[in-house]
Amino acid sequence: MSERKDLTGKTETVPAAAGDGHAGEEVAGQSFFSLVATQFLGAFNDNVFRQLILLVAVDLSIEADEKFYQPLAGALFALPFVLLSGFAGSLADRFSKTSIIRFCKAWEILVMLLGGAAFYIGDIPLLFCCLFLMGAQSAFFGPGKYGIIPELIPSRSLSKANGIILMTTYLAIILGIASAGLLKDGLEDDGGLYKSQGVLVLLAILGTLTAFGIRRMPVADPDLALRGKIFGDLWPILGNIFRDRSFRSVVLTYSYFWGLGNALVMMCNDYGKRLMELGDTGTSLLFTIVAMGIATGAIGGGYLSRGRVDFGVYRLGFCLLVASLVALTWTHQSLIATYVAMGFLGLAGGMFALPLQTSVQLWPERNLRGRVVGTTNFLSFVFMFISSGVYFGLSSLLPTEWIPLSLGGLASRGTSSEPVGRHQNIQLNSRTFWKAA
Repeated sequence: MSERKDLTGKTETVPAAAGDGHAGEEVAGQSFFSLVATQFLGAFNDNVFRQLILLVAVDLSIEADEKFYQPLAGALFALPFVLLSGFAGSLADRFSKTSIIRFCKAWEILVMLLGGAAFYIGDIPLLFCCLFLMGAQSAFFGPGKYGIIPELIPSRSLSKANGIILMTTYLAIILGIASAGLLKDGLEDDGGLYKSQGVLVLLAILGTLTAFGIRRMPVADPDLALRGKIFGDLWPILGNIFRDRSFRSVVLTYSYFWGLGNALVMMCNDYGKRLMELGDTGTSLLFTIVAMGIATGAIGGGYLSRGRVDFGVYRLGFCLLVASLVALTWTHQSLIATYVAMGFLGLAGGMFALPLQTSVQLWPERNLRGRVVGTTNFLSFVFMFISSGVYFGLSSLLPTEWIPLSLGGLASRGTSSEPVGRHQNIQLNSRTFWKAA
């Protein structure tokens, strides 16, 4: 048994992961290490490729004096999550999550090869098609990755494990974005962007190999019917989420965070290239600063939680997130001030997301985790899809320097200092509810 706090700050005792039928392993175990390596390489690859396309889109926007290319690319990446997350979650419960992870890594190799061909022939529509396929791969990978963590790790170590996963995932995201700028500056002049795909193919192969180090987990729900379910069990799970007021608040806050993050990536690109005129490499350095903040926030939040779901970490991250966005409205006049604000932005993101992600993993029964994670991904990428349109509207109506302030306002309106009512007495582990789902 272990202790954790519910969403109102109450400490309660809950079953360890061993209650799922196995003792679990600590974060130093081989399977967890292999999972961390696999997801790091995958997130790095995804974001190098995605950012290369976004930077090409920014260039197209500047040349054509149109601002829709980057939001269009962001929407194309988010669309497969909206269409496929429900079915992906059902697959993660119907088959071993280990098998799902390995299948997705093989898929990644094929997408990176196709992306290399698209860069080589300079076909922009094909590049955007590859971005859609990459989003589809990630949609199937997410429920397997996040759903398997509570099966590998006992609940007393889950906050620490999620801190490591968040740190390495966001670190891979930001380092991938930063590397894309360096690659574009170094390879674009001689038309050699396709050469970057050779490295990404090799990393995809390496990630596939590390996936074989993850212990094969048993099927969560072998009797789950998939025939005729294009969206899996998305609608029933959504219904149950929205009937549980506390969990609904957590999931919607988490999803809103991902939508905001999608807009922040586009904001940083415009902030660096349009407003500060830093070029691809200088803009990439901004993402590197954000990466260091995320790493500190995620790991620090995991240790501050001390094995519990601690929403004090969330509240601190929320305040830092809004403050850093407000500061970015003026920091563009000083490079050092911009670096500081970007660092705090990353720190806030790591702290903000940790307790929300841990809650999503702990709330449902083991045989429903894949579907709950898939449904959460669906909502997250609905928000990301919408945020691409919102960002297009903001960038069309406002000067670039006022976009961070606008996003800060949206953050404060769309989330709150607490994801549930302050005086509501709820239990984080709604076992009876989810058994009836």
